[in-house]
Amino acid sequence: MFEATFAKASLFKHVIKATRELVTDVNIEFTESGIKFLCMDSSHIALIFVHIDKE
Repeated sequence: MFEATFAKASLFKHVIKATRELVTDVNIEFTESGIKFLCMDSSHIALIFVHIDKE
């Protein structure tokens, strides 16, 4: 089971909104250190890497 609590949920929301403008698919990885994902747009021009620490 996974449970997440954000002190500033708006941060996560803004990251997701900005990312969805560029890509259609993204794999989100939940690790002990936080949340991260790496994705590229369909034209292979933009590479997005996001890491949100668990703190």
